[in-house]
Amino acid sequence: MSSHSSYPTLSSMEINEENKSIDIVMEAVPEKTDFWIRVPDDVLYAENERFTVLVDGIDTGYDLMKFPTDHVIGFIIYGDTKNIEIIGTRIIPEFGAYATLILAISIVGLVFFARKSTFGNSLPRIN
Repeated sequence: MSSHSSYPTLSSMEINEENKSIDIVMEAVPEKTDFWIRVPDDVLYAENERFTVLVDGIDTGYDLMKFPTDHVIGFIIYGDTKNIEIIGTRIIPEFGAYATLILAISIVGLVFFARKSTFGNSLPRIN
């Protein structure tokens, strides 16, 4: 079975308490793709569900799905994307190793889901 090198590779993810954001560093993004991240409300929260998403420093439109205890944020990343910052109005600094692992696994799962399913193609896109 051959490995797919066309999937984005996440290098690191950390909480930035000063900016009230989650900073994501991408190791490789081989092509334009949808990027989805599930964020628990007790980790990053935005009043009136107004997050700011910066892809390589540029304010980017995003799709948002609200669940009872978290949000799923989706946006497009391009082949040369290196840095992603998701800014809210409140961040919880007690973000342990297990929570980071769960968040990273959620991101990988959502990227895989978006690539393999037609679910994301049927939703209206906000750009």
